[in-house]
Amino acid sequence: MPGTFADAAYYIALLSRLDDHNELALAYDGGPSFTRVVTSDAVPVEVFAYFSGAGGRHRLAVATLVDRLRVDPRVTIIHQTPELFFAGVDLYRRRLDKG
Repeated sequence: MPGTFADAAYYIALLSRLDDHNELALAYDGGPSFTRVVTSDAVPVEVFAYFSGAGGRHRLAVATLVDRLRVDPRVTIIHQTPELFFAGVDLYRRRLDKG
């Protein structure tokens, strides 16, 4: 399942005009290099948390984004399982030198 991994920073930049990377995210979103995107269902949780205090308009934008991701055939959402979560914890533990 090759593709570009989309993390919370990408979706935050996509939704926030104040984000330093907003223009770049908007240019990528739906552009010619947007052929296959992979994300996990944990990513929108981070985006929900980021915008949780930003008011109803932002909260609705995040919910709408998730709706869009669910039906976009170019987007694959990896659903977190307990096994995947703990594998991530183990990987994190093995990479203590990372920032």
